[in-house]
Amino acid sequence: MKLKKTFITIHTVTITFLIVLGVIAFLMLKNQIKLEQSYNIRYKSFLIANELRQSSDDLTRYCRTYVLTGDSVWEKKYWEVLDIRNGIKPRPDGRTIALQDSMNKLGFTKAEFGKLKEAEDNSNDLVWTETVAFHAMKGLFDDGTGKFTVKNAPDTELARNIMFNEKYHADKAKIMNPIDDFFILLDQRTYITAKRFDNKSYWLLGAIIGLIVLISTISIISFFIIKNKIIKQLDELKKAKERIEKSEAELKIQNEELDKIVEKRTKEIIKQNKEYASLNEEFKIRNEELIKSKEKAEESDRLKREFLNNMSHEIRTPMNGILGFSNLLNASDLTNEKRNYFNNIIQNSCNQLLRIVDDILEISELETKQVRVSENEVCLNDLLLELFSIFDIKAKESKIPLYLKKGLSDKDSAIITDKTKLNKMLSNLLENALKFTSEGFIELGYTVVNNEIEIYVKDTGIGINTDKQEIIFERFSQENEDTAPNYGGLGLGLSITKENTRLLGGRISVKSEKRKGSTFFVTIPYKQSISNTEITSQSTIANQKSVVGEYTILIVEDDEFNFLYLEALIEKFDFTHIILHVKNGKEAVEACKTNSQIDFVLMDIKIPIMDGYETTKQIKEFRPELPIIAQTAYSTTAERNKATSAGCDDFISKPISKEVLISMIDKYLITKQTS
Repeated sequence: MKLKKTFITIHTVTITFLIVLGVIAFLMLKNQIKLEQSYNIRYKSFLIANELRQSSDDLTRYCRTYVLTGDSVWEKKYWEVLDIRNGIKPRPDGRTIALQDSMNKLGFTKAEFGKLKEAEDNSNDLVWTETVAFHAMKGLFDDGTGKFTVKNAPDTELARNIMFNEKYHADKAKIMNPIDDFFILLDQRTYITAKRFDNKSYWLLGAIIGLIVLISTISIISFFIIKNKIIKQLDELKKAKERIEKSEAELKIQNEELDKIVEKRTKEIIKQNKEYASLNEEFKIRNEELIKSKEKAEESDRLKREFLNNMSHEIRTPMNGILGFSNLLNASDLTNEKRNYFNNIIQNSCNQLLRIVDDILEISELETKQVRVSENEVCLNDLLLELFSIFDIKAKESKIPLYLKKGLSDKDSAIITDKTKLNKMLSNLLENALKFTSEGFIELGYTVVNNEIEIYVKDTGIGINTDKQEIIFERFSQENEDTAPNYGGLGLGLSITKENTRLLGGRISVKSEKRKGSTFFVTIPYKQSISNTEITSQSTIANQKSVVGEYTILIVEDDEFNFLYLEALIEKFDFTHIILHVKNGKEAVEACKTNSQIDFVLMDIKIPIMDGYETTKQIKEFRPELPIIAQTAYSTTAERNKATSAGCDDFISKPISKEVLISMIDKYLITKQTS
């Protein structure tokens, strides 16, 4: 604590002296600046006086030279010097300031300023004398009022007499004498000021040197004082360190003994922990098995309970219709129309009840592995068209458009499979799509991928949560508990479809997003029939002989039946082709932009989003050579002209005959391409 107090005291005194030293140094700097300012003013004063002397000499020299030579150049130089002195023209350094203004800015004493003013006034009087000489050279003389209006012959002798007589020399001396007096006064004043500042600087410099010596002395003394105290404290610390090292040696021996005890005890604890961990792992496995068994039992119980409740509801609903309307048929006053209506309700209820019984029996057969596959030749296009015809009626009742897309020609779609099971599978998927879709559309179609047929049913219905997309294929399972009360069903349809798909050597999957719709995919092997393979080979040879290349035809049609009709007509033509289908103008423009292989377009005029006229205009902007044939139910000349103006190459009126379509394709596609 004493060392710290000593250090603080010395530090405080040193800082105080340094502050005083800084203040004195500042005062000395300020004094030096004033001294330099004094010398600067003196220098500028000499310049002004010298400028007055020099300008007076220049004016005399230029005027005398002009009087002697008569050369106007010297007159011009004379007036330039005078204009610069009077602040009319800029000086060589670029400044424009009169001599009088420069004198006012330097702060002369009254006596100094009087001398300079006297010299300047005498110089101005001499300028008047020189002006008289200038005008005498030009034959102009004073009229008594200070104006040179009297004209006479130029008098060179008079001008020279004025510039070289005794009076001119006396007037010239009147300029130089006050300037000499000014120099004497200025020198006396600036000398006194400089002397005063110099004395002050000497005193300040002495004070600075004294403070530096004092601070150095204090620092040296402080160093030795602090050094002695530090050495003393270091000796004490050294003794304390020796005591600590001795204690650490004793503590190290104790720690080694304690480490041995801890190590022994740790080994015993590790051994016990391993035994406990083994027991804990065994208990954990058993506990997890018990939890899974419990959850499985609870889930099984819940599914059975829900299945029984759903089955009770699904059976009682048609039974209620059957029993209720059967009793109503006994009424004697019943009309034939109502009797027939009630009979239809009873029949529909019986069919619904029969489907429920069939589903229960089928799932039982599938569980016991008693179902056998019966494969025969099936035209997939015909099967899908049958399903489309049946479900399109139901879709129109719900005001939901149903679309069909075929991936193969009728000849190539002849495959070997179990038609009954495939029909049942796709019917279940279409039933679900209609059940869960209230707006948008449903699409049935297929494509061939890696020698497999991928059949899909796409809808824009309620969709399925990602975490529920696996369990919906399990027996008696639905996405959630609200599905059965709101939409009906036992939760067997997708389970039956999955089992039947497996029997056909295929698989089923789903892609869905909640509130955006679902797409179910049924993938089965592409087993072409033997007869179809032979026909396809012969047809290919024939096509190679008759047609060069393959054509891509785009059909822009929003009505599915019209598209299927056009597709069926084109399928009968004897050339290799690919048919693309879009349902609105926006899709048509996008297809033509992204697919440069499109060779021919059949454009329906009345299509959604963008009509056929505007669609044709936009396509023709980037594909002007692409043949576009307008098709519409209207056949007036005005409609034909409107289509031509929009860019259509030709026009077909509905209903479209095979002959007209053949002629159009031959004219704008085959003939044009082969030529």
